[in-house]
Amino acid sequence: EKPREFNDTPDYLWKYFINRVRDKLHFVLCFSPVGDKFRLRARKFPGLIAYCTINWFFPWPQEALLDVATKFLDPYAMEADQKTKN
Repeated sequence: EKPREFNDTPDYLWKYFINRVRDKLHFVLCFSPVGDKFRLRARKFPGLIAYCTINWFFPWPQEALLDVATKFLDPYAMEADQKTKN
């Protein structure tokens, strides 16, 4: 099999860069669905909605919040009185 030849012309490098950005760039936009602003933004900028994955996150139960916080914060020694801990 013949090795691929690397072409270092400005046009080739630009196309390579753009293709890498398309493959690797990801970003997150957070909008509150409460009120009319989300609906208006979706109507004004349909590209924000098209080809996107929308995750709806609902409020977490208190027990789940405490479990996650405990898991990540337990290794650290923190001083607090009992009133603050509760």
